[in-house]
Amino acid sequence: MYERSEADELGIKHTAKELGINLTYIPFRKIAVRLDKGGYSVRNKGKNYSKAVEDVKVVLNRAQGKNRRLVAAELFETLGKHVVNPLIVEYICSSKLRTMLHLWKEGIQTPETVYVPCDTHESVKNGKSI
Repeated sequence: MYERSEADELGIKHTAKELGINLTYIPFRKIAVRLDKGGYSVRNKGKNYSKAVEDVKVVLNRAQGKNRRLVAAELFETLGKHVVNPLIVEYICSSKLRTMLHLWKEGIQTPETVYVPCDTHESVKNGKSI
């Protein structure tokens, strides 16, 4: 599953072909997903990807956008697919601070770090910002 075929995707395709792995392309950025009582459908204006998604057992999540990777991981995991980079990994690694906090919590040595919020200006009694 990817948005654009770039050098990494071409390398993945080449390696899969050499290993005899059948790949199915799902253009995540250009599809709409419909969920209802009857199940789900995955399609764009010209093609229905529902059968392809149904047949896929493992999804390699190559969405470039952070939020799209999170949504893709959640969607495919919900549909019962094994996602190579699952939601929990995408969530933890989508922020350097979150990644560092997770490593620190697990006792893994991390660089000395100072967290500074994005809005560090505060008003003081005389009305000036610091």
